[in-house]
Amino acid sequence: MAESSEEPRAARGDGDESDDDGGVDDDDLENALDGDFALRLAEEAHAVKTRKREAKAAFWHDVFVFWTTTMIVVPALVTVFAVAIGAALAAAEGWPWHVGVLYVFSMLCGMPNSLADENPETDAGKVADVVAASWAWGLLGAFIGLVGNLNFVNRLVAAVEGFRVVWNKARSIVHWSPYDPVGVVNADP
Repeated sequence: MAESSEEPRAARGDGDESDDDGGVDDDDLENALDGDFALRLAEEAHAVKTRKREAKAAFWHDVFVFWTTTMIVVPALVTVFAVAIGAALAAAEGWPWHVGVLYVFSMLCGMPNSLADENPETDAGKVADVVAASWAWGLLGAFIGLVGNLNFVNRLVAAVEGFRVVWNKARSIVHWSPYDPVGVVNADP
């Protein structure tokens, strides 16, 4: 049988194995933190820090994407489509192009009153208005779907739903009465 070249380690302590209180003393902890255990603890601590850092980075990335989508991309697309559809409507109605753009822009934004002082009066203008309104509402639905599908919005919805579940549980405990399930509280004598 081959002998190992490693010698068994001596315990680092005062040699007193009996503790008065039966607990773990500092010497036991020092011995336990030797070798592989300490390495595993360090790796786990590093992994926890990395997960927290990645979660924070993912959150701020989602906030950035939400902000740029809602504050830059959607308004830019609304403006582009308002110019394109509004110019076509203005050509069909005989308006200056900016009046058609304002009219369609107010439709895209869902305003009850138009930003333009004009309304379509000719049959061609009314048909173009219906087509423009259809396109406007379709694009509006696409924009809402785009924003509603972002991770930030999904996380916000999940947080609100989680709060609602906790609120309902807390409310049901506060308003609980042993007589309510059988209707004894409001029973006639």
